[in-house]
Amino acid sequence: GVAQMPVLHNVDAQARPDAAAMCLALEQQLYRPVRWVDTILNLKENYGVNAVIEFGTPARTLVGLNRRIDRKMGAVCIHDSATLEEALKLV
Repeated sequence: GVAQMPVLHNVDAQARPDAAAMCLALEQQLYRPVRWVDTILNLKENYGVNAVIEFGTPARTLVGLNRRIDRKMGAVCIHDSATLEEALKLV
């Protein structure tokens, strides 16, 4: 099948056009380095993303990384109802 929306893969920060290419990228993610900075910059520059939302524990690991990449990009970690409300303000 063909992707209905782009999914960037952290092996090279690029989207894949079809399921076979996505599967290959997922396989490569098992042993290739994560290119997180490139992924976030690609989301901002080529997809118009101006905020990222992390789901999980209150550690906010990705929120911290993303703020170091671009302080102007909104970032929030959702882990309870208060942080969900904070994230809704970004939309």
